[in-house]
Amino acid sequence: MTLVQSLMNTFLRRFPLDALADLVGRIYLDRCIELVWRTVRRDRMRRLHPQEIRAAEHVFGYTFPYEDVRVYENSPFAAFLVSLSNRVHLPQDRGLGVTVFNTIHFSVQLEPDHADIPWLIHEMTHVWQYRQYGPRYLVNALQAQAEFGHGAYEFREGVAQGWPWERFNPEQQADIARAFYKALVQGQDVAEFRPYIGKLRGVAL
Repeated sequence: MTLVQSLMNTFLRRFPLDALADLVGRIYLDRCIELVWRTVRRDRMRRLHPQEIRAAEHVFGYTFPYEDVRVYENSPFAAFLVSLSNRVHLPQDRGLGVTVFNTIHFSVQLEPDHADIPWLIHEMTHVWQYRQYGPRYLVNALQAQAEFGHGAYEFREGVAQGWPWERFNPEQQADIARAFYKALVQGQDVAEFRPYIGKLRGVAL
């Protein structure tokens, strides 16, 4: 266990963050935090590119509020988290993505050739979780990472056993979405993923 994971474990055990997250969601304080978050260096944030939206529609359908998503590449916040530990989960082994409400922070510039779309899909799943569950998703994701480390992202066994969507932690859900998209564009069989993608789209597949 890394020092960062140990500190997170201690913090999460001592403070009732689930209850706090529920309270924050009820009084809409998270909306105020989001506004402040976006105001700081707002000029460096961007909306999703049209090609990113078209790719995401394969996963989230056509009713997802794509216009609300903001992307912050080369984010100092994400870079700071990378500096805390060299053992954090680094998608594609080249950077860190972290989603705070509707804003996705990347520690690097995304590749222009669609290579990073699966990574973006993972992070957009956290935006979906925020809009479904409020700030609780962030607490649950932190708890999973603190408890399981890299194992927090492993979902294959659960899919093979037919776990319901709700049994997966936020990171597993996000990696299911990523894996579905990668398999889809590579022409692979995606039947095992369809019930879960139906959850993201709000329909039965």
